[in-house]
Amino acid sequence: MRTLFIHIVFLLLAASINYQLIQHGMAYRESKAAYAEKLNYRQRLLDPQEWLDQEAMRTKMVKIEAEAEQLNQLRKTGMLYLYLQLLLILLYLGVVYLFYRRVKKVKLLVIAFITAALACLPAGLFSPMLEIAAAEHDLDIGDIPINARVLGMNVQVEVRQQFYGDMYFYYQSKSIVELIQLLFRQHNWLVGSAILLFSVLFPIGKILSTYLLVLRPDTKNRVLSFFVEKSGKWSMADVFVVAVFLAYLAFSNIQAGISTQSSTLPGLFFFLIYCLLSITASTYYASAKRQISSD
Repeated sequence: MRTLFIHIVFLLLAASINYQLIQHGMAYRESKAAYAEKLNYRQRLLDPQEWLDQEAMRTKMVKIEAEAEQLNQLRKTGMLYLYLQLLLILLYLGVVYLFYRRVKKVKLLVIAFITAALACLPAGLFSPMLEIAAAEHDLDIGDIPINARVLGMNVQVEVRQQFYGDMYFYYQSKSIVELIQLLFRQHNWLVGSAILLFSVLFPIGKILSTYLLVLRPDTKNRVLSFFVEKSGKWSMADVFVVAVFLAYLAFSNIQAGISTQSSTLPGLFFFLIYCLLSITASTYYASAKRQISSD
């Protein structure tokens, strides 16, 4: 009974942190997108003030870039939520382990690991996991030849211009769920369905199946057994995490003539932690299935 109370309290606290983290992640993404839009290259290149009044634009850029510090604070707050959730998970697993040492019931560990995985999944699915951007700081456009005809004469002049501050050419940040929605809106049904099936539905099915088989060990169902014992190599959730990490590393080192930036966000780490905890729960269940049945 005491372990049930611990599970419920943990899930309530984890749900509260998840809610705050998801809301915070969305606020950060929207603020960063608005910041990048203000510094979008189309707007800056077509703004006459950028070309005619350099001093006024310098002052404007200082005000806009002051928002970057606020964005850094939002990002740091998101990481604090991540650390708080990790601390809560470690405390929860430690308490459950102490009960396991006393009663020697393996199912307590399996339930603990799969419950901890459940606590990480919402943030992993709904929080932004990666942001990528292409931007240039203090872009200096070299001598631009301009040919014009004035009073019947051909006039050729060269214009040189420097755009102070950041100029964004591209910015994007998505969560897994938003990525799936985007793929469906673009009618990319195959890739969207694959990510939905293998990285969302399989993890949810695995969590529910593990609970059923641990709490009702006499249940004989091939589908449930597949999700708990064999779905790991089919879910591709861990492959998805590796792919995102590779995309992060590749984009960080791409040579495109302009500065490129990529940053991992809390959503990716939560999804990674879910994968590790889910694999651990399956390993414990597979190695102690008989003992769980006799508990």
